[in-house]
Amino acid sequence: MITKSKMSINITYLLIVFFVCSISVYDNILNVIYTDGLLTREKNPVGTWLIETGGVSLFVTIKAITTIIAALLAIRIVYSKYRIALVVVLIFQVFLFIYLSFYGGEMFYDVLSYDETPMYNVYEFYYNLLMD
Repeated sequence: MITKSKMSINITYLLIVFFVCSISVYDNILNVIYTDGLLTREKNPVGTWLIETGGVSLFVTIKAITTIIAALLAIRIVYSKYRIALVVVLIFQVFLFIYLSFYGGEMFYDVLSYDETPMYNVYEFYYNLLMD
């Protein structure tokens, strides 16, 4: 029998998995939005190789598949004694989100210039997708 406290801990860890995966999806959406300059911006050598080999579509597809696999593994970890590792993954993903959203190479994005930030571009991407 699962106690109420154990259930609430599991829900907390499942929310951590949700946020980690959401940041990964956000990263992949930015790859689609910034397709034109992605090869020069991508910092991961494996990602660069995938883009050079099969283009951005291969890169985005591989990232989506690995995100799904990671989500399934993370959900399994929620119910193990190693679930505290998910907190560490969340911390890294939060730093990735900050880097992707507020750092533009040599400078930080001006958050008040809404039309130039990656977050606004993601919003605009989905808005245009829904309106078309």
